[in-house]
Amino acid sequence: MVNVLIKTLFIYFLLYTSTATIDSDEIFPCNETTNLNEEKLSIEYEAKTIQDEFIVQFTGYYTEVTRKNYLARVFERNNVFDYEIIKRTNLMQSYPSDFDIVRVCSSVNKES
Repeated sequence: MVNVLIKTLFIYFLLYTSTATIDSDEIFPCNETTNLNEEKLSIEYEAKTIQDEFIVQFTGYYTEVTRKNYLARVFERNNVFDYEIIKRTNLMQSYPSDFDIVRVCSSVNKES
């Protein structure tokens, strides 16, 4: 039962942990008048898989209350009661969104 739910919620998922470096020599300049001999910029980032967290994408933009109610019904129908919708704290949080991040706890009730 949990596997079916996870497959249902699985929209986007990073499969591998990776580290990459972007060198400014590889980036085409945004401003053609910029002197290419200026300071070099190197950015490092890391992507990691987060266990039991999933991005759930909706077919439209909905308010937080609507998305919460929709997910509650889906989880209830699948007998999943131990989950958490991750609250996003950013400037766009008061506007409708087309996705939520959901953490499904490992102690989810399994079908016997």
